[in-house]
Amino acid sequence: MFEEPLPGDAMFRYTGTGTLHDKIIGKKRCGFEAVQFRKATIQLRCVIPALLLSSGFASRMIKVVGKTSNGSRLVFHGPALVTNTRDRFGPGRTRETQLVYTCSGGPAYLRVGRATCNGRTEVRFALTNLTLGGGNNDALALTLGQKSLRLSKLPDYAHRIALVKANSSTDITCELKTFIKNSEALRSLRPLVSKICTLLSFARGTLISSPYFSLVNANGVPSYREHGPAYTRDFVADPVIHPTANVEDTKRFVEKAHKQFLKLDPIYNIQKVVSAYVDGRSAGYSETKGLVLGSLADYLAGIWAERNEGGRVVSAAKFKKLIGSKGGASKLLKDVFPALSSQEIEQMAENMACLNNRSFKSS
Repeated sequence: MFEEPLPGDAMFRYTGTGTLHDKIIGKKRCGFEAVQFRKATIQLRCVIPALLLSSGFASRMIKVVGKTSNGSRLVFHGPALVTNTRDRFGPGRTRETQLVYTCSGGPAYLRVGRATCNGRTEVRFALTNLTLGGGNNDALALTLGQKSLRLSKLPDYAHRIALVKANSSTDITCELKTFIKNSEALRSLRPLVSKICTLLSFARGTLISSPYFSLVNANGVPSYREHGPAYTRDFVADPVIHPTANVEDTKRFVEKAHKQFLKLDPIYNIQKVVSAYVDGRSAGYSETKGLVLGSLADYLAGIWAERNEGGRVVSAAKFKKLIGSKGGASKLLKDVFPALSSQEIEQMAENMACLNNRSFKSS
């Protein structure tokens, strides 16, 4: 079907035939190649046995439903951007059009197989750019409430992490494994994994995300895999909690910080805070990183002040004691600005209370 595969280091490739639903070109039968790349992006290539004069390059909602070459059901749905298009002669000198879609984020997914949980089923979440200490086969057990999970390295972890560090790039390096009993448990597990990724991102000082997960049967064979757009950043090699100095430090941090995470996330939006913190540590201009970290510090200070001091720099009682009465404020301003008129001094004195407001008060 395809003379050459889509270029790039692929984690998984799925080929087959199905139906493309494209908002611009309509409904078409197609051959497809769907790829989960190691850098956590998804691309979909469709070959349509017809000549399309123009398909456009704008982002649009698409859906592909079909079967892979091994008989598994495949569904892709979500916003995608056409990044390449060309027509060519296919078998029998018939004209055909090839479209390459790149998943452009948003509520998109690529599902392969059928998500059935009959009894105890293992779930494996892929993780990008996570470093773990110890040997190549070492794992880290986590206990969060009643849930037991296990962080483990991919078989070629040492090679992958060496490339990530050398190139300051992104790759899938580890998996987070656990067991579920039914589909409802899977739905509640996904937000937990997102929180664990946030805590691990803070611990390592580099963004860690999960681009897909697999359901694995009793024989260790994946029966279902779901891919989605992952927010990633290039690897930062300066960990906050070192993965090898004391491998148990990461475990203690995640387990103890998780409770506080649940308490503070509705107030501070911890996931966005950690994302901004990681952005401030990533490669780039020092001025830009300083601006990001400065804005983050002001954001956190503003929320804390709003909850503890009503958004004031100091308490209202303390500020009143420092400034004194309106007459005292006028005298102070007259000493500082002797050239101003009495009317101007009085107007400034009425606004003295605004000096106690924080610059970026958060609501």
